[in-house]
Amino acid sequence: MAALDSSINSTAGSSTTSLNAECHELEKQHATNVRPTPFYRRPLILALAFIAAAALFGTALGLGVLSDQFASHRLTTLLARADARPPPPSPTRTLTEGTVSSYTVGAPYPVIPIQQLVDPSQFILSPTFDTKASPQTREYSWTVSEVIAAPGGINRRMLVVNGKYPGPTIEANLGDRIVVHVTNKMSNITTIHWHGQLQNGTNWQDGVFATTECGIAPNTTYTYSWVVQLTGTYWWHAHTGALYNDGLIGALILHGRDDVYGFRSRPSDTTRPANVSYDGDIIVMVNDLYNLFSTDWVSDYLTQKDSPVFGAVPLPDYGVMNGIGQANCSAVPAGQTCERNGNAGLYSSVTVAPRRRYRLRVINSGALVAWNFSVDAHTLNVIEVDGTEVFSRPAQSVAIDVAQRTSVIIETDQRPGAYFMRSHMLEEDIPFTLASQVKDQKMVMRYSGISSSITPNLTASPPTLPGSPPRNLNTDTLTPIVSINPPPATKQITLDIDFAKDAEENNELRAYFNGSTFGRPYPGYSTIDAVKGSYLNNTIPVTNGLFVTTDKYEVIDLIVNNHDPGSHPMHLHGFVPYILGSGPGDYPAGSLDLTKTFVNPMRRDVYTMQSSAWAVIRFVADNPGEWVYHCHLSSHMAAGLIMTFSIQPAKVAQFTLPADHTAECNTIRSSGITAEA
Repeated sequence: MAALDSSINSTAGSSTTSLNAECHELEKQHATNVRPTPFYRRPLILALAFIAAAALFGTALGLGVLSDQFASHRLTTLLARADARPPPPSPTRTLTEGTVSSYTVGAPYPVIPIQQLVDPSQFILSPTFDTKASPQTREYSWTVSEVIAAPGGINRRMLVVNGKYPGPTIEANLGDRIVVHVTNKMSNITTIHWHGQLQNGTNWQDGVFATTECGIAPNTTYTYSWVVQLTGTYWWHAHTGALYNDGLIGALILHGRDDVYGFRSRPSDTTRPANVSYDGDIIVMVNDLYNLFSTDWVSDYLTQKDSPVFGAVPLPDYGVMNGIGQANCSAVPAGQTCERNGNAGLYSSVTVAPRRRYRLRVINSGALVAWNFSVDAHTLNVIEVDGTEVFSRPAQSVAIDVAQRTSVIIETDQRPGAYFMRSHMLEEDIPFTLASQVKDQKMVMRYSGISSSITPNLTASPPTLPGSPPRNLNTDTLTPIVSINPPPATKQITLDIDFAKDAEENNELRAYFNGSTFGRPYPGYSTIDAVKGSYLNNTIPVTNGLFVTTDKYEVIDLIVNNHDPGSHPMHLHGFVPYILGSGPGDYPAGSLDLTKTFVNPMRRDVYTMQSSAWAVIRFVADNPGEWVYHCHLSSHMAAGLIMTFSIQPAKVAQFTLPADHTAECNTIRSSGITAEA
């Protein structure tokens, strides 16, 4: 097998009793039965109506994003308030002098050049990685810090792990223990979430701020330790405020002995059938980005300052592929500078050998937009979706919503040359025009022997492939290779999604499940601690929003009605739901026979709720813990579109939490630190 490489293309605590006494007091202080005040989100759209609040409690978490124009298709807010300090002075140094002032805090940060910011080698998986090795512990030390960098050609404040963006790739096998020591050198509280992992028996390692942990305070270290229980393509990201959109992301690739698709050691290798084998394995992380740091736009968004339509979403300025993208230098924010003409001619790149098969693991690690992914002149054969291996289906392109992952195999059977991998922002997520927005991002794929000076035609449109495979394959309709029929449901829960002003929050925009939104978290407290305390001391947990408890093993049908004209990539922690059905409007009773046997429906951890539509998913509630269910758009999480499933809380009360879990809560409570910075 010819050598495969990737590069940057430069041609272009307190006791439980006292804790819960504090919880009880805080709960009394913050309790409210006031329903939100409706508003008109768009011309000709009536004010949203609400179902009366059906539950008392919830959880907290969030994410977010920014730009100088807005779109009302997908709504936004943030868990943590933006920095309330006066505006910082203009930067006193230029980017080339090594440091500049932060555009939000005013403290100097180191400047990381693009060549040092991105590590191309971490996107290439080695065929020598032993996927059949005995379970082992894989240990990592991460330092999270703030820097100034220009992944899209406009310098901005970024959050990085060990100085890199995206952060380190973790590769491991089923049964391995992952130990990550995270030292926080930022001014923010942070957490790390291991997206899609079950965390069965380690709910407190799920990394959800104010739900499963209190957060990692500045200048402290927290250790995550958990065992791999699912295999496939996953990712890790911050789960505090909007921080993941500022850079705290990375790939999480997990192998199993029984994986259907995998490497062959050489082209003549017949130990694995040719149609399920490949010669190279490449990670492609695609995400939208904003010129400004996430907290900079939050205050304006919450108050809808300068918004052309109430409830509008900030649009991303550009995107990146494997850490590099192109921005438009006609829209450089005040105090920032354009570098390298917005990265003109600068692309991530990868080299492939001719007449080989390559797996591309495409991860949408963004905040708002779905991407349409394609490779010029090469058919995509979809083999995996969100960790579920599927029977291969050809496509010209695939749509990948926020937090979703799709693996495809391509065959390098074209004339040797340079070809673009393309990612295009789907227009349905961008109903308003932002003249400076760069909607198309590219990455170069070169056949071996082709000079790095050779680049594809910038002005060419992606060619139509012979045989007319579908242009935008619906991955929800794929068939899992491992056939599982879900057990019959024992319980039904109906959720309605709405958005409105909240009179209790200065008329800020909020999102609701059944009329309940999560509020701002209580610093130094978490739902998991509160539930433990509730059972041990009969006190009231510090929670808000919708909180659904199941005291025993249940099989739950979740019927979700989306009253919003925008779509939602929905994610349930701790489980892999079965996708049973969907349709326009509210779910009509009886339209889907939920008593029938569903034969091998699609299983995935992120599914897209279409606009003004219903969907039904089923999950087996057999994993004790506090598990959040939320829209994965940073904006919608920020607005409060989050709820909690408290599964078998009596067992949660028996959890033995690690010492640093208690220590981080005590540190945050005693210091008065909040999530924002």
